[in-house]
Amino acid sequence: MMVLLWWAGLLLCGYVSASAVYWWYVYFIYRGDLKILPRFKGEWALVTGASYGIGAAYVRSLAKRGINVVLFARSEDKLRDMAAEVEKMYSGK
Repeated sequence: MMVLLWWAGLLLCGYVSASAVYWWYVYFIYRGDLKILPRFKGEWALVTGASYGIGAAYVRSLAKRGINVVLFARSEDKLRDMAAEVEKMYSGK
């Protein structure tokens, strides 16, 4: 029984740690603090998983910097929504 509780606690700690790292990362990308991103040396970027989470954050950050972004995602509806959002917000830059 103790071993089962130990494993459950370990899994819970891993989940909480991974979640904290994920939200910290997304928070800094959404704020536009691109110091944690590598330097980008092109006019185009390809982003996979672009309709949700970190992929969507990358799309917004790159578009904000004026970089042309090619989007890939599993859901066509979410992909169209993201493309429309990015075009509306950043097409003039």
